[in-house]
Amino acid sequence: MKHWLLILTSLCLLAPPMASAQRKAPFRAPEVVKKGFEEKYPDLKVGKWALTRQKAFKAYIKTEEKKGVAYFTRTGNWMRSKWYLKELPLNVEDSIYTHYDYPEIKKIIKNETPRGITFLVILDTGPELHQLYISEAGKILKRKVKKKTIKKEDQ
Repeated sequence: MKHWLLILTSLCLLAPPMASAQRKAPFRAPEVVKKGFEEKYPDLKVGKWALTRQKAFKAYIKTEEKKGVAYFTRTGNWMRSKWYLKELPLNVEDSIYTHYDYPEIKKIIKNETPRGITFLVILDTGPELHQLYISEAGKILKRKVKKKTIKKEDQ
């Protein structure tokens, strides 16, 4: 009986250090990918790196003005970036207000690709949510509309 008690006590004392040793180290991108990031965004710093399911490298970026994610290939080539913004450029905002009567802007994402820049804007117009894809020039490229669902608590 004393033997089992000694074993259990030993396991209890050793378990916390063993558990902390099993924590994952932060993911590190290869040097070629880091170099590609530095060439694309010389003034920005990466908060964290991750690997996507498609084996692309994902750099999480956060500054005082904005936060975003940049994607790079294994060879360090930039693929695309998306930025979460608080404000729209004036021409894009004007385009929205010519089609909608002052909707509530829920989300703004700026998408940058080698082909150009587009904005994804989600608007709340009351009974519907509008998902708009807008060019940098302010042209609405695509529009999706979803009816809001009313929760039973709200009725």
